[in-house]
Amino acid sequence: MTMVVRTEVDQRVDVAANRSKVGANCVEILNAPERSLGDEFAQFHDPVVEEEHVSNSQDPIPGGRSGHEIKAVLMELAGRKEFFPDEDFPPAANEKGYFPVYRLSEDEDHRFALYISTSIGEKDVPPHNHTTWAVITGVQGEEENRFYERVDDGATPGKGRVDQIGRAVVAPGTGVTLLPNDIHSIHIDGEAPALFLHMYGLGLEQLTARVFFDRKTGDCKVFASHPDIRDAARA
Repeated sequence: MTMVVRTEVDQRVDVAANRSKVGANCVEILNAPERSLGDEFAQFHDPVVEEEHVSNSQDPIPGGRSGHEIKAVLMELAGRKEFFPDEDFPPAANEKGYFPVYRLSEDEDHRFALYISTSIGEKDVPPHNHTTWAVITGVQGEEENRFYERVDDGATPGKGRVDQIGRAVVAPGTGVTLLPNDIHSIHIDGEAPALFLHMYGLGLEQLTARVFFDRKTGDCKVFASHPDIRDAARA
């Protein structure tokens, strides 16, 4: 199936290769009328990924075989830097200081949601889970991912403690995979615009049960969706 997915991506890349407004083309590639990437990824729903997951102290980057297949496809797409020009995905902070996340594709049932995350300068996202699988690959810049395990028993509402167990840097040509209960934090420090593809088994606005951990206070709270998600087709 990996070769089928790669062939499908190759075909869509070829269709859009000579077009100028690439931001809209990314949406066109991922939502081609004959077949969507959601169709190709349908085999990678959460239970399959969970069953194939193998994680231990020697391999701090979570993910099973299916997650790595999705990562390979996204790294191929991320490698086409011409698809992601600054004018189509401007990393301009809004009035509250949040940099936009652009939605590239999402199925009608909100599954298989693909975004491009933007930022400039320092960015720190606290340890959090997703309650669905996730894959992150680099388009431009470097994003440090730190991985954690929960060390409390979860018996006290609003409280939770995590310890770091590993790290990985996502850059062009690399990526990480995460399972629903995996916990990671994100850290970016650079002056140039940073761009990363994020794909989730379910759209960000639907992840109402995900939580983040405050390592200083020991608090564990609901992690609200990103406040500035934009449709790339109208960016």
